[in-house]
Amino acid sequence: FWFKRQFDGKDPTVRSLECFNEIDGSYRKLCFSEDGQRLLGGVLVGDAKDYTKLLQLCKKEDLAGKTPESLAFGKPAPGEQANSVNDGGDGTGIADDDVVCSCL
Repeated sequence: FWFKRQFDGKDPTVRSLECFNEIDGSYRKLCFSEDGQRLLGGVLVGDAKDYTKLLQLCKKEDLAGKTPESLAFGKPAPGEQANSVNDGGDGTGIADDDVVCSCL
């Protein structure tokens, strides 16, 4: 889920975090704004279960209370419970402002 070719490493204002898990063979690289407050894009290889949530987060102006490290390494942000979901308590796992379908 790349936007504007941030993957090539040529833009000095883009910061990236990479994680390679040799146990399950997964890899992820996430690109953030220079201040680390916005997710710009990324690549997921192997374990892509976070794709939908990360794609939604890319479309927002902030990280919704997460940290770049928690997103890149799959760990909860400080003060957040593991596997917690911001779904308003309805059990869907979908936040109120997540796009469910973009069909026309």
